[in-house]
Amino acid sequence: TQTDKKRKAGIRKIGLLSACLWAMSTSCVKDGWEPCDNKIRIVNDYNSDRVDKFHVQAKCVDIYAFESNSGLFAEKISAKGSPFTKDFEIDVPESLYGKEHDYLVWAGLDPGSYTFPSMRKGVSKIEDFSVQLDTYSAQAEGKKLEPLWHGTAGNISFGDKTERTEIISLTKNTNTFRIVFSFLDNGAIVQPYEPDDLEVGIYTANGWMSHDNSIADPKDRDIHYTPYFSQKEVDAGLVYELNTLRLMADREATLAVKDKKAGREVFRMPLISYLNLLRLVEESWIRTLQEYLDREDNFRMVLFIDVTNGNWVSFEILINDWVVRQQGSG
Repeated sequence: TQTDKKRKAGIRKIGLLSACLWAMSTSCVKDGWEPCDNKIRIVNDYNSDRVDKFHVQAKCVDIYAFESNSGLFAEKISAKGSPFTKDFEIDVPESLYGKEHDYLVWAGLDPGSYTFPSMRKGVSKIEDFSVQLDTYSAQAEGKKLEPLWHGTAGNISFGDKTERTEIISLTKNTNTFRIVFSFLDNGAIVQPYEPDDLEVGIYTANGWMSHDNSIADPKDRDIHYTPYFSQKEVDAGLVYELNTLRLMADREATLAVKDKKAGREVFRMPLISYLNLLRLVEESWIRTLQEYLDREDNFRMVLFIDVTNGNWVSFEILINDWVVRQQGSG
């Protein structure tokens, strides 16, 4: 059918662009009728450091196998580790030998952070799988998310006559922003606000992930990400930490700050545009903005704000130690 053709084309595309997978196969000889061992190795080297971080960051992984021909769900393989061992591998059950399968991998699927469906063997298809924030219906998220990763491998076959290790590289789908506001009055650091005096948030439409790691949200349905941590630091300013799910180059994301006392917005920043500038300076070897957003998951921001006249009249922004801009009028 046309749907099956699109599904297979999508699997092939994912395998080339995002899964970054490869396999090692060798023949084996064992006594009796014992079949050869087959394994799947999970890695996360698709990051700005270009080193595998899966075994030190992930706590759980779920591998969903779907028959390549029919697209129907066949089996789920799960593992937990705190932490996992380096070069972690999981055994492929013999029930998956002899047929081609497409593998969908999610690591970090915590019911406390996300909602996702149960697959029914012989009934569910890969297109039926998606992941949403557990607060998706409220369009707001203010707690620390469990780190989340995604990966796929298409048309993979394991047999009992050869040993094979399939390596699947994951893309991390969660980001952490640590934002510091430092206030200046005539050049001296002051503390005019408490953490609860400001409403800090990132707005973007990305609370619903499809099976292929694309965003299922309508572009006009923003999720409001708010801090899960805030603190006042003496002689420094206010500190906030918040998470987001996968940021997309073709979807707007806005960092906004509201002064609750004054009842007005005092700061607004088109986040994706400025992260692209950061990419060009900090990680010029990364060719596309989307690759940068997928490889980088930790952003440190410092905002220097002049409140000499009681208003946010000028500020300077640092992202990951790089000065982005200065601006008057706040």
